[in-house]
Amino acid sequence: MNNRSNIGPHIERPNEQEIAEAIKQVQEKHDVTLSATDAERYVMLRAELGWWIRVCDDGDSSVTDEMAKELQAQASERSGEIITLDEAHIRAKALLLASSESEKARIAGEIKGLINDAK
Repeated sequence: MNNRSNIGPHIERPNEQEIAEAIKQVQEKHDVTLSATDAERYVMLRAELGWWIRVCDDGDSSVTDEMAKELQAQASERSGEIITLDEAHIRAKALLLASSESEKARIAGEIKGLINDAK
C-alpha cells in the first residue's frame, strides 16, 4: 500500500461505441456536447467511480491478505509496532474506505468539470 498504483482499478479505454453513447447520454441529460476526448475521459471516470462504489459495498472482501500483510510490514518498519493479521485487515479496510470516499469525491468533481467545461 506504499504505492498508490496498488490501490484502485485498472480501467480499459472505451471503444468508439461507448464514447458515442457517452456523448449522447450527456447531451440528453445535461444539454451539452462532449468532445470525443472528453467523452472518453467521462466513460473512464464513470467506470472508476463504479469500482470505488463496489469497494465500499464489498466491505471485508475488498481487503486482500496481501494488502493486510503489506500494512502489517509497514507498521513494523515505520513504528516497530507488531500487529496481527486480523488487526492489519481492520486497518486496511479503514484505509481503503477512507481512500474510497476521497476518490469518489475527486471523480465526481472531475465529471462535473468535464460537463461544465463543455457548456
